[in-house]
Formats: sequence, structure tokens, C-alpha cells
Amino acid sequence: MAFDHLLIVLNQGESSGNSEGSVLNHVGFQVSNLQQIMDKVKAAGYKTAPATFGSKAVSNVFSPEGERIELLEDRSENVQITLDDGKIINGKADGNMAVPILLHHVHFYVPEGSVLQIKAWYIKNFGAMSCKRWHYEAADLPGMNINILGSPGSLASTKGRMLDHIGFEVRNLKAFCKKLQANGVKFDQLYTRQPSGLATAYLTDPWGNYIVLTEGLNRHY
Repeated sequence: MAFDHLLIVLNQGESSGNSEGSVLNHVGFQVSNLQQIMDKVKAAGYKTAPATFGSKAVSNVFSPEGERIELLEDRSENVQITLDDGKIINGKADGNMAVPILLHHVHFYVPEGSVLQIKAWYIKNFGAMSCKRWHYEAADLPGMNINILGSPGSLASTKGRMLDHIGFEVRNLKAFCKKLQANGVKFDQLYTRQPSGLATAYLTDPWGNYIVLTEGLNRHY
């Protein structure tokens, strides 16, 4: 299943639970017309729920398995991403998105006190830009914003959950993996290049996010 700059891979199997309760709490999509999409998913019989903080420009839809997906209308202040220097790189739009839906953010929940550490980890190792999304600490990467919230209690790893991992397509993956290793990052599976030309590597960040790195995946879908 492909969206603009996003590929969702579905595998059948038993999971240990949905994303809520894990370090990757949910995924958020920016939409051009929230009411139109919510009317469509309700008509299809899917469970929905308004945002808990009361914004009419944010809502949620649930997959048949109970996975929560957040939807944010592009006119909402909730979509705004502001770099540390004050530059806004994604602000309230005018409802004229080029596509009806696109990936906006993944929302990490980490132990309280770890917010700035995980943000710094993605800035150092992935070259993310330090920013805020609305009132959340965040780190921005091409096509995806990482939002971070401190949460009490223990949080499960994503591996084995309904949303098992996130993935990044990387140019010159072999060199990128060497850079990560030089930074002390441990891999679950080292860089491998298949006969098809697809290259992969697997790792888990220190907070439990399972990550797949690929090079050439865009040529296979």
C-alpha cells in the first residue's frame, strides 16, 4: 500500500498488541479535508474517536484490529512544525494540498526524562533537524516528523507489535551503516545486499523502536 513518499507493508500474523502501550504510540496523517475523510470511514463502518484535547481539526480512526490512526487537517495549528531558529517548515495551509493525505508524524512515547535524549539520538545518527511540532519536542526528517512525549510507566518495544517497525530508505546505505557503527549503534542485522539489488539493515534504537533501513526499495514497488 503506497502513499506519497510512504510505503505500508502488511504481513499476516499474531501481534503482541497494538501500538498504544509501545514506544511508538501512533502514526499521524495530514489530510486536506478531515470532515470528508471522517464521513467516508464512518460510512464504511470503521470506529472513530475525536481528539482527546477537543480540537475539531484532529480526529482518530481505528483499523479493524484496533490500531489507532490520527488524522490532522492541514488548516490546523496542530500540523505546524517549527525549527529551533523559528522558521516554520510546515504551517497551517489553505486546504489546497497536492494530495488528499500524506504522512505527517510518528509519535514516540518515552520514559519521562528521556525526551531530549531520544531527540538528540535521531539528530546525531539520522541527521534530523531539531524542532517542535505544536507543543511537542520533535525531530524532522524528509517526509516524516518524529514527535516525542514523556510518559510514565514502562513502554514495550515495537518489535512484535501491530506496528512492528518503521523504515527509512537511505542513499548509500553501506556507508550510512558504517557511520552508525562508528557512533556506537548496534545492529540486529548487519548490512546485506540481495541479488535483486535491495540492501537492508536492521537495528533497534535505545528506547525500543525497531527500524529497517533499505536502499533500492523504491525500485521494487
